[in-house]
Amino acid sequence: MTFERPEFLWALLIGLVLSVVALWAQWFRGRRLRDAVGGPQPARRLLGHDPGRWPGARWAMALMAVGVTALVGAGPRPADPEPTEPADPIDLIIAVDVSHSMSADDVAPSRAGRARQLVEDIVAAGAADRVALTLFASWPFGLVPLTEDGDVLDFFGPWLTPELVANRDQGTSLAAVLGHSRSVWEDRTREGSNPIVLVISDGEAHGDDVAVLDSARALLGEGISVWAAGVGSAGGAPLFVPGSDGAPLLDADGAPVVADFAPDLLEAIARESGGEFHDVSSDGGLRDIVGALRRESGTDESIVARSGDPLFWLLLLGLITAAADAVLDTGRRRVRPEVTP
Repeated sequence: MTFERPEFLWALLIGLVLSVVALWAQWFRGRRLRDAVGGPQPARRLLGHDPGRWPGARWAMALMAVGVTALVGAGPRPADPEPTEPADPIDLIIAVDVSHSMSADDVAPSRAGRARQLVEDIVAAGAADRVALTLFASWPFGLVPLTEDGDVLDFFGPWLTPELVANRDQGTSLAAVLGHSRSVWEDRTREGSNPIVLVISDGEAHGDDVAVLDSARALLGEGISVWAAGVGSAGGAPLFVPGSDGAPLLDADGAPVVADFAPDLLEAIARESGGEFHDVSSDGGLRDIVGALRRESGTDESIVARSGDPLFWLLLLGLITAAADAVLDTGRRRVRPEVTP
């Protein structure tokens, strides 16, 4: 702890002397009052206490009040922490799954809607220095290159829908989008940044999982980590034919197609590439991943509550001391009536 005005600490010594003098004068006057009313017993019946006794409790309260006043005047504040090295700025490449399974509504408003919300929250929170936006289904498509202009990302936000993909016989190629993300980074690479690929998907990928994990490890070898945001529910949800007003989508055997949620592959991608996995199906999950990205970028400044300020506690102590002194000054004590035999 340091003080903005340490010279005020001298007031502590002066206040001690003044409080001793003042209480000594009060004690002396109390002795005279006690003698005037006929001694200790009549004084207790009249005042509730013996005014001739040394006011030790009030003296302690006075000393405390003087100390608190001196410290408040000195302006205490927490000692400045040791400066830390600034974090590398984040270059975030967001890859959003727009395959048909993302139209499932097992997550409100839909899986695709949840993905759009995450992109908006990341941009609004300033969780990355530069952000790129890529869409993918059976193929990746770079929508926005790495940019510092959040308005550009906000403009393209409404396009993050499965309806953007015309071919309904689509899959989800995670290996392809990871390779594409490396190209996005290489097109606008810069020294001293921390490149991160964020894949937002339900994990329902078509293809070889080994190839996907190999692509993730290859990115790690290039200094690029892969984070994954999973969206969906364990039970999945049925899919419908686009533009059919609710006609169920059927497979070749005539059975309804259900969009599954497969977070295991997404977790493995993040684990193999030094990133993090977050289930963003809930609002809490959205907050968690945005907060994690802000911490990674060094922009997540901790908010210190006013109750943690030393000045707050000193003022509170001063109020308590004043209240205690007021109670002591009343001299309210239970006095037993004197019984005459």
